[in-house]
Amino acid sequence: MPTSTRSALPRAVVIGAGPNGLTAARVLARAGLDVVVHEAAARIGGGTRTEELTLPGFRHDVCSTVHALAAASPALRALRLEERGVRWVHPAVPLAHPLDGGAVVLHRSVDDTVAGLGADGPVWRGLMRPFVDGGLGVVDDVLSPRDIPRHPLRLARFAATGVRGAEQVARRFATE
Repeated sequence: MPTSTRSALPRAVVIGAGPNGLTAARVLARAGLDVVVHEAAARIGGGTRTEELTLPGFRHDVCSTVHALAAASPALRALRLEERGVRWVHPAVPLAHPLDGGAVVLHRSVDDTVAGLGADGPVWRGLMRPFVDGGLGVVDDVLSPRDIPRHPLRLARFAATGVRGAEQVARRFATE
């Protein structure tokens, strides 16, 4: 019986070929593990797929329409996707939430979003400005597998807001 140091089975199995699964597979493979990825759908990509779902020429995001942390993710930044031809497309208005009397619109700019929120603009600015001003530091600390944060004060401020929970944070706002 021949001897081999390689197992007949992969040492890592990743379920799902969306952005998280593929990124995990890459990290595991670069660490030297034999990896196999299983995907139930006919096409890879998970929530990042865009397809013609209705009429020819009309392209729709299959799942998520906004990949808020994709371009900022330490794992995806390490892939240097732009060098491989990936081009991030950022809409001027990433999302809007319809209300009876109009809509709440999230712009790429904190100030532009604040301008559309009326009396609640200053509350939004107070919540978002520290994270925007902090750049990728908070994102790196939240999404990286580090034991010691590189930006502990910014991370503590993020955590102080996060532990309150959505309902308590929402009470800060005066309008719907």
